Amino acid sequence: MIIAHDLGTTGDKASLHAADGTLIRAVTERYDTHYGPGGVVEQDPRDWERAVIDATRRLLAEAEVDGSAIDVVGLSGQMMGAVFLDADLTPVAPAMIWADTRSEVQCARLIESIGMDRGYALTGHRFNPTYSLSKIMWLAEERPEVFAQVAHVCLVKDYVVARLTGRLVTDPSDASSTNAFDLVGGAWSTEILAASGIDPGLLPEVVPSATVVGGLLPGAATAMGLPADTPVVIGGGDGPLAAFGLGIVDPADGAYVYLGSSSWISLATTAPLLDPQQRSMTFTHVVPDRFVPTATMQAGGGSLQWIAEVLDPDPAGRNFDALVATADTAAAADEGLFFLPHLLGERSPYW
Repeated sequence: MIIAHDLGTTGDKASLHAADGTLIRAVTERYDTHYGPGGVVEQDPRDWERAVIDATRRLLAEAEVDGSAIDVVGLSGQMMGAVFLDADLTPVAPAMIWADTRSEVQCARLIESIGMDRGYALTGHRFNPTYSLSKIMWLAEERPEVFAQVAHVCLVKDYVVARLTGRLVTDPSDASSTNAFDLVGGAWSTEILAASGIDPGLLPEVVPSATVVGGLLPGAATAMGLPADTPVVIGGGDGPLAAFGLGIVDPADGAYVYLGSSSWISLATTAPLLDPQQRSMTFTHVVPDRFVPTATMQAGGGSLQWIAEVLDPDPAGRNFDALVATADTAAAADEGLFFLPHLLGERSPYW
């Protein structure tokens, strides 16, 4: 049996599957996000670790499955963030997640140094404050006393895998969401990192998405209710893994639409798809030698969450379900009411 954890913006969406992939049970463990002025959007990495532990125990209990029946644990997670760890893999600051845009000054310096066209050609992405690299630069410049403690910087799922196994790595799909990864070369870009002033040694080794990173450490295994040494697979970023889960692997497979906190349209290609107007971005797929060109809205379901909380603040979250259930009874557009979903800035096509 397989346990999968998807560490999204609002919580860990965990699922239990039979060996053939058939879904047996799914649960969600939520965690908080801090939104502050100036583009601050942060989460506490320890909340992700807690959510994975609690979700695993809930899955086992609700499905009435013994932990010894679990063959492997796999991870997915939100992309483009920056998790700051010391030499012991302990967080030294809140994580700056994908929606954090406070590093505009640092991003502008990257554009001036490398050039937007060159950066887009190398990474498949525009230089933008939503990506990891300028976030790292921001912490180095604005919080030097904190950055002095940083020995590693990684992505969300990488942190959890490191806490579970003791080994810190990333995969190509998440690496391609950092603004520091050479998409065609398949490695960290020495050119971009040199321009950023960030030590390449801070970034994790990049391994294939299907890599078994290691087995569960005894402490993590006990907390989760699983046997020690249960294999843990590094997995990938949520976008490329969503494509894989939907069978979007080859160009002939078409496109898919995802509606989450952010929302996107994506497809699979055998080479990066570079838009002359740079409206879209291309990530590395979790499937070798494949890529996932993507057009992304910054605030998708997040806009729904915002309006639900504005109209009826309910800590239990019941307002969100009620809003969605009654939305099709409204004809607001017929009355000339429209909503522009730019609560967190915007990505494609209007950067």
